[in-house]
Amino acid sequence: MINYIAAGFICLVTFLLLRFVNNKSKQIMLIDSFYFGLMSYFIGAAIARKFIFDFSDASNEVLKLSVYALFSATLYYFFIKKENRQLALFQDSKNSNLIFMLFASVACFNIFFSLLIYQDFFTGNSISQIFSGDLLYTRKMIASGETGYYFPGLVKQLRDILAPTLIFYLFIRYPSGKNFEISFLILTTFIAILFSGQRGPFIVLMFAIFVGQTMRSHINKIPSKLNFLRFIFFSIITFTILLSVNQILGRSIDSEVTGSEFTMNGVLQILSRFFVEVPASNIIAYDFISNQNFGFGQLWIDDLKTLLPGSSGVIFSNELHAELGGSFQGNAVLGFPLSAYINFGLTGVIFIPFLFMHFLEIIDKKSYQINSPFLLSIRYVMLFFLTLAYDPTVFLLNGGLMLLSVFIFELFRDYLKKSNKLNDVF
Repeated sequence: MINYIAAGFICLVTFLLLRFVNNKSKQIMLIDSFYFGLMSYFIGAAIARKFIFDFSDASNEVLKLSVYALFSATLYYFFIKKENRQLALFQDSKNSNLIFMLFASVACFNIFFSLLIYQDFFTGNSISQIFSGDLLYTRKMIASGETGYYFPGLVKQLRDILAPTLIFYLFIRYPSGKNFEISFLILTTFIAILFSGQRGPFIVLMFAIFVGQTMRSHINKIPSKLNFLRFIFFSIITFTILLSVNQILGRSIDSEVTGSEFTMNGVLQILSRFFVEVPASNIIAYDFISNQNFGFGQLWIDDLKTLLPGSSGVIFSNELHAELGGSFQGNAVLGFPLSAYINFGLTGVIFIPFLFMHFLEIIDKKSYQINSPFLLSIRYVMLFFLTLAYDPTVFLLNGGLMLLSVFIFELFRDYLKKSNKLNDVF
């Protein structure tokens, strides 16, 4: 029997050699982010197989699929053209009115959402009551829609994706200004995320602030030592926020501990959430998933249909969440390897990661050629979301739609510019 754990780690070593030794590019690419997602799924599947499910048949199958997908993704790095992509940085912009309108729209939406949530769930509550567990209930109600419709899809696109993209854009496009707009947008986004009771968007927001500040410092030729100190500061702040939100949402392993135990508790929970939770849930529900007998590509097609206007009803992710002990209002995801297998069999597990990475590589390469600051800004934000690209629907909802929209627009605009039919706007 093949030792899949050893095979997986051979893939990881090969990836490191190909990516960071043969390829001299210092830029993190979109395919790197997607690869990290496959890598985390493999590591989680290996941990779950060895320490949680005691080498069960289901755990062996999930681990095997994760290794096949990892092999496919690793193989792609043999075909990448070795080049060092560099971003041309920007000193000024002439589109202040357009940017102000976009800033005002996103900030006003954040304020409207925060006031709506406060009015419906927290009116009359003290600060301590708000942070004593009610945020978890609020998050469930927003997701399920049981107490009203709170625009979850629109909130995801504006607050979680467009807001950090715009913050990043303002940092690199206006290296000596727009500080009020940046600060106000950060504040309103932070409050809106807090009222939603989520953790992931905090990481994206802090990532956009840190990388945006770092690139601004590079433009202004500030010593790199300051960037290292900023990295330490942002790491501590982000980690503290995650631990606090974990506690508020009741996600800590033991909510009674304090001090160093509380910190270790939070670290273990965050690591478990990132690496183990999805592969472990896939192992638990493996027989249920396998018995669905989906047709060729049916699951992905059905999920993509939910993005169309007017679609409703219980979908497979709701059923899977219920099978795992939750409600039909929640969602549970399949990891990319298992999702590809359910839709297309072993052939899909081997070929689809390769093809998806080629798709991302095309976007990456063209983005640097076009050199649009807004396209590059959303590209940086997508570096986080691509680690969670479990299937096409999740990819599109978590920034993919906006990335593709901006990419297509910039391709068209670049064509017009080269044809001398359009002046520079963004």
